[in-house]
Amino acid sequence: MAKWSTRLTGGQVSVALKKLETIYPAVYPGEFQFKYRDYIIYDIYFDSDNARRKFPDYFNGVLNRQRTVNSSQLNRCTQEDQCFLLGAKVAVGAVFFAIKLVRLNPPPLNDTIVEVLVRELGRRCLKNLFPAIRKLAGAKNGHYKATCLLDMMEKIYDLGVFNIVLRELVYSISRWDWILIGLRVFIQVAFPVGGFLNLLNLAETCIEGAQVVEDAIKFNRCCNNC
Repeated sequence: MAKWSTRLTGGQVSVALKKLETIYPAVYPGEFQFKYRDYIIYDIYFDSDNARRKFPDYFNGVLNRQRTVNSSQLNRCTQEDQCFLLGAKVAVGAVFFAIKLVRLNPPPLNDTIVEVLVRELGRRCLKNLFPAIRKLAGAKNGHYKATCLLDMMEKIYDLGVFNIVLRELVYSISRWDWILIGLRVFIQVAFPVGGFLNLLNLAETCIEGAQVVEDAIKFNRCCNNC
């Protein structure tokens, strides 16, 4: 993962970490906030690796679980099912794009996360994203694409998409990388460094050819009746 140089305060990191603790209590052992919290805040604020050296088994390990989602259903569902899966893939892709905006590299996007999102968020909530996806698909230049994508990110954050996707990522990357991704994404949403215009400029520089835009165009082409 890329190094992170930050202008954020320790207080901002602490607030974002508390949010992660609240949303994902099962990720951490019971003694987490007493044993590891200060190390994490220190390491992120000073860009050091003290926690990973002191607790390598905890921070470098990856959580494992038995998957309950059958990814083969992608190939045997109705046209309507495919459209909801495509819409969910755009939403997940937007989260991955947000992770890349904060200069970190997510693992490859996989069908399991997409299916979990459809199952847990539900079709009614997902359908609320369809107008924003179509708007992104129809954007004609980089500036407008970036604006549409950031507008959609705000909607998917409010719907809880970020929470579901980040929770699923913990099963495929190390705890430290997951904590770093979660903190950076939450902090950027709550305390955008340089404000919205800076975030817009960042998005505009890398929006062309982004997979999330290609998936939005595919959704718009295949799912006119949804």
